[in-house]
Parts: sequence; structure tokens; C-alpha cells
Amino acid sequence: VHIPFCQSKCFYCDFNTYANIDHQIDDYIKSLLSEISIWSKILKGSSIKSIFFGGGTPSYINQKYIEKILNSIKKNFIFNNNIEITLETNPNDVKKNKFKDLLTIGINRISMGVQSFDDYLLRMLGRRHDSKEAENSYKLLREIGFKNLSIDLMYGLPYQSITSWNKTLKKSVQLDPDHISLYSLQVEKGTPLNNKITSGEYEMPNDDNAADMYELAEKILAENKFSQYEISNWSKKSYECTHNIIYWKNNYYLGLGAGAHSHVNNIRFS
Repeated sequence: VHIPFCQSKCFYCDFNTYANIDHQIDDYIKSLLSEISIWSKILKGSSIKSIFFGGGTPSYINQKYIEKILNSIKKNFIFNNNIEITLETNPNDVKKNKFKDLLTIGINRISMGVQSFDDYLLRMLGRRHDSKEAENSYKLLREIGFKNLSIDLMYGLPYQSITSWNKTLKKSVQLDPDHISLYSLQVEKGTPLNNKITSGEYEMPNDDNAADMYELAEKILAENKFSQYEISNWSKKSYECTHNIIYWKNNYYLGLGAGAHSHVNNIRFS
């Protein structure tokens, strides 16, 4: 389920996401609910084993909208037992009452975009949080009662050293999440980050350094009992992301929303 709204857009982001169009949220959700109803008639009797709220920033919108979407999916599709329902969040969106509500309505997995525990790199990427806020938000999610937490990290960044990456990895495993996703930076044309690099304001990331960072991550995560089950994903035992595995194994998935992609009956469309 694609939620394209953000408070601000990160410098590296090339996704179908937008800031400063909050006045469209209500109409967008109504359209999503229509889309769910239409697809339920096409895919009659389909059962689902995972839901992933991606973005944009799903945690940015009011939790009442997430509840409406979930209720519509429950009404129109068959839920498998132990369905995995993931919501992506930024650290600065984690508020106690809001996430208590999200847990109550059925969100049982959180994927938090930490990206780095190096404050200089976070500012360079245009992120709205710092490392301390990321740590505090993670601890608050545990306190609220989320038992399946994933964090996203980025490597291969301009000015990112092996030492800095090592500290980010060590801090991450110290927090003891259930799942960690690692993504190598892709500098996309048209993004502010690309403009800063091509103008010479930022240095060009080094691919060899990124490869060294990936190998270091493999070593540190293995030492801390994380198993790699996909190119970019590691988990503790039994915490592999059901949704990731569906993509990885080329199974079917339905995308809902403005930037969503689907794979249904051997046809890919967006």
C-alpha cells in the first residue's frame, strides 16, 4: 500500500513521494479504498499473508487513515493466520499514543528508516532526525509493545568512512532489532543529491568503499546471530520478512496506490 506523503523529501529520494500536499490526503485515502474494493471483485476470494505500508512516509499520516485502509482490506480479502502487517516509519514520527493506536488496529511489524547513526551523514542526506532520536524512537517502540522491529541502514554514502559504518553497524546490533535491511546508495538523476555531486558540492561515492562496507556488514551481522536471507536483508531466527520473501521468490503481490507495482498472474504492472 503506497502512501506518497512526506513532511519533507530527502536529498537522495527518487520515489513517487511528495511534501506539502497534505490537503490531498483525505481524497487520496478515499481513492485507495475504491481501489481495494475494485481489486477484491477481480481477485475474488484471494487470501493474503502480508501487508506492507510503504512510502513516502506512512507514519506521517493520521492513524485513522491506516485503520480505514486495514478495515477495508479485511472486509474485501481473506486474512491468513499470523498475517504480517508492516508499516514504515521515520524516527521523528514515533509518538507514544499514535503507535499504541497502530498496534491496537493490527500493525505488528515496524520498519524504521534510521539510515545512519552518524549525525553528519544524516544532515548530509537531508534526514529530519538525529542518531539520538533514532535510538529513543526504537526504545519507545519496544516499550509500546512491538515485538517485530526492523531498521533500515544506508551505505556507500558520500564522506562515509569504514569507521563510521562500523560504528553504525555496532550501534544497530546493540539495539537488538529483529531485522536489519542494508541499502547501497543509488545516486539518481534529478535528485538534490545528484545535483550536489555533479556541481562538486559533495564528493562522488566510491563503489569500492561500498563493497568493503557490504563485506564488513556481512561479518558483523553474522557474528551477532543475524542470518542473511536475501541480498539486502538480515534477520534473527524466524524474523525473516514475509513480504520481502514474496518479492524474492517471484510470487504474486498486489500494489495499491499512486506509486505501487504489482505482479499478478505472471503480469507485472504499475
